[in-house]
Amino acid sequence: MRNQNRMPAIDLGPAFDRYEASGLSRPNNVHAGASDEELIPAMVEAAKQFKATTQRVQEIEQRIAASGGAEVANRLATIEQIVARIDQGGGSGSAPAPRAWSDDLVANERFNAFVKEGAGKARFDVQAAVTSATGSGGDLVQRQRIGISNLPQRRLRVRDVLPVSSTTSNMLEFLKQKTRTNNAAMVAEGALKPESVLAWEAATAPVRTLATLLPATKQIFDDAPQFQSLVDNQLRYMLAEKEEAQLLMGDGTGQNLLGLFSQATAYSAPFDPAGTETMLDVLLLAMAQLAQTGYETDFIIVNPLDWTRMQMLKDGDGRYLGNGPFSDADVARLWQTPVVPTQGMTVDKFLVGSRLAGEIRDRQQAVVEISFDHEDFFARNMVMFRAEERLGLAVYRPEALIAGDFGNVT
Repeated sequence: MRNQNRMPAIDLGPAFDRYEASGLSRPNNVHAGASDEELIPAMVEAAKQFKATTQRVQEIEQRIAASGGAEVANRLATIEQIVARIDQGGGSGSAPAPRAWSDDLVANERFNAFVKEGAGKARFDVQAAVTSATGSGGDLVQRQRIGISNLPQRRLRVRDVLPVSSTTSNMLEFLKQKTRTNNAAMVAEGALKPESVLAWEAATAPVRTLATLLPATKQIFDDAPQFQSLVDNQLRYMLAEKEEAQLLMGDGTGQNLLGLFSQATAYSAPFDPAGTETMLDVLLLAMAQLAQTGYETDFIIVNPLDWTRMQMLKDGDGRYLGNGPFSDADVARLWQTPVVPTQGMTVDKFLVGSRLAGEIRDRQQAVVEISFDHEDFFARNMVMFRAEERLGLAVYRPEALIAGDFGNVT
């Protein structure tokens, strides 16, 4: 007697619905709610057909490979893998499919015994838990956009050390005094008065253009409300970063500005410190050299690494020479003079100067413009962002700038 304790029947019709949806032919006599007597033979026949098809593909692959058709064989192997994934419910993608209920069913001993006997009904337990994996419940999970993380923007302050005004031309011209001979003296009554000498020479400084482009699709421009302001901020910063490097270290060649460091007077200690000077002493001597020409030091520009090296200086008892890590000063200072640490300055170099040394003239402050008019951008539905500024640097008094080397880097 077979299967006296019959369990409720399972409906395998949906399994064949899924089988048919994968692109394979639905077995005959299989419909939703079909009886086990109809389903079991159909399942066995479908499995045999699929196995026969797979074997046939393998035979063709071997024949083609033997004849030298390696490329076609590779393509057939790819098709075979795709068919296998479809049979497992995994689609044609490259990611492995989650384990399906049919995998558990085929591996179930009670199911295999049930098929072998060929009659009766039985209940089988399969483990097909819903998970967050793709192909299960993963698409139900919605991502949360928590913000945009941008690269850091360092503080740019070199523009602040000199006066800034505007210009309406592409060339700055000014008169630079080159001679002042002071022959003033005490004079006796009726005697001839001594003559002094003053002389100027004409000098020029070109206005240069600093610019960059950024292409983007019109779709991202239209669909992301924050995109335009984000790009505007980023492009303006990129211009300012390059501007600072030009104002400090531009060499004047090509379209480069002639920067402050390049025009400054070379550091030469006004007296011999006997080789015992520290970095702080070097800056103090440079300030003394500047004072010898009649200018007061308004700023000190160094690289941040050199500024840190100076902050770490200690006395013989291990105490910081300055206010140490607990200083509440708003502005970094040395010898009562503001310090400007910037990566625009080369490591181990320094510049001390007076605000009277020169002037920045803006022909066009930084602007960001948008246009379709670039090559084939209109046809491709793209936009071009252009960030641009124009400025000139006029150094009236190179002697009001002292540039030097700390001597820590060989």
